[in-house]
Amino acid sequence: MSKSTGCIILLILLYTLGTYQRNKVWKDSLSLWEDNAEKAPNKARALNGLGLAYSDRGLTDKAIEILNRALRVDPNHIKA
Repeated sequence: MSKSTGCIILLILLYTLGTYQRNKVWKDSLSLWEDNAEKAPNKARALNGLGLAYSDRGLTDKAIEILNRALRVDPNHIKA
């Protein structure tokens, strides 16, 4: 096996592993937005998405808390 073939196989394996890991996050909207907000805690879009996901689940108090946080982060965010 040549070096380039080995590198390609390694890249495919790494991308496969990465895809598998991300699929856990994409299982539902709440887990997706929780992951986003954790990685970008000062981004209104991530907080807005998380707040809406909480609202969709009927977690109104938590939704209001997060949506207010989104407004504090960026009062001009179009969806906040």
